[in-house]
Amino acid sequence: MTRNKFYPLALLLAIAALLAVVACGSTETVEVEVTRVVESTVEVERTVEVPVTQIVERTVEVMVEPDDGPKETIIFGDLNWPSALLQNRIAQ
Repeated sequence: MTRNKFYPLALLLAIAALLAVVACGSTETVEVEVTRVVESTVEVERTVEVPVTQIVERTVEVMVEPDDGPKETIIFGDLNWPSALLQNRIAQ
């Protein structure tokens, strides 16, 4: 009984393979006459206006500390996941 249930599938695959061979096996060359070649260039110009809803002007003061020489070195001793996240945030 189990052997017989695969026969329809095998038959379907064989038919599909036969159709593929017939469809792809043709070596016929078809020539088509070109009746008209159309070449044209179209320039497109488009202006888009976007309404301004809000203008934001802001002055930011930046404080720079004077360079007093070499800075202290920060050494991270623990290399677990939270420590790596902290190091990445400091580096950013």
